[in-house]
Parts: sequence; C-alpha cells; structure tokens
Amino acid sequence: MFADQIGQYVIDHIVIPARNKNQRQIKFTAGQVHKALDLTIQMQSVCRAIDTKKFQNLAGVKLIERSGPEQGKKSRWIFEVDQ
Repeated sequence: MFADQIGQYVIDHIVIPARNKNQRQIKFTAGQVHKALDLTIQMQSVCRAIDTKKFQNLAGVKLIERSGPEQGKKSRWIFEVDQ
C-alpha cells in the first residue's frame, strides 16, 4: 500500500473525526492503522507514511510526541490537531 493511501486513511478516519469533535489531540499506533487497513507485513510502510512532513501538512496536524520502535506495531504518535 502506498504512503498516500495510508496517510489518507488516517486523515479520513482519525484526523477528521477528531476535528469534528473539536479534539485538540489525536493518539494512535501503527498497529491500529495496520489492522484497520487489513495489511500484511506492511508496518514499515505505515510508519514511514505517518512520519513524513507531507502527512502532517496534508492532515493539518503537528507532531507532539513520537514513541515506541522506529518501525513496529507499537510505534505511537500524538499529534496536535489544527482547528
């Protein structure tokens, strides 16, 4: 799966719903995205897609914290959501 498709999924299913609820932050893991997209052995692609400045710009979010392994299901992001 391509990075743009992964990023768009996160925007559509995590960022936009959070923005609609006036949430200031979103938190999610690579494992959550990987599972939701029904991917197989694509954790590296998920992490790379979310780690890009391009994703942040398209999603209108700012990285607050990145934790966990560089590429793994427990990789975790906390973003500030632009309102």
